[in-house]
Amino acid sequence: ALIDDLPNIVDRLVGAGLNVFISTGGWVFSEEFARRLHPECTVNVSIDGATEATHDRIRGRRGSFAKCMTALSALNAIAADRRRAGKRPNEFGPDMVLVRSNFDEAHRLLGAVTRRFPELQFARFGAVAPIGLASRECFESELLTPEQLSKLSSPSFEEELRLCTRPEVRLE
Repeated sequence: ALIDDLPNIVDRLVGAGLNVFISTGGWVFSEEFARRLHPECTVNVSIDGATEATHDRIRGRRGSFAKCMTALSALNAIAADRRRAGKRPNEFGPDMVLVRSNFDEAHRLLGAVTRRFPELQFARFGAVAPIGLASRECFESELLTPEQLSKLSSPSFEEELRLCTRPEVRLE
């Protein structure tokens, strides 16, 4: 299966000089799989809320938040092991797509994951775009309001987020 061979594919891509990023919702992500990843591969864990209720509702799949937390735990443990051994750890962090109903959870999510996963190096936040699943008419009510879009693009939003995390965590 492709997922089983992905670490080998990543090795070849990194060996060819490419930057490799993997995004996961955690469903097929295990500690064993993570240990096989090349240390120069960056892993984004896609999280849609600070709580299980919000994340699982947006994803439409029960247990999804727990899978994300398990993936972050595995990545954190592996990064700590590699750092103790004097090796380079994988960069990893949450990638949160903001929608109307989770916008106010960004700060809480950032604070929670940076406290729980001390090896985490970055956090990404972006606005939902009306493409793919988000282009469905039923999703229109989840698109950010003009006020939320304005706040997201303001310097004060990043300043507020910065107060929720460690200084070394990159906000993107």
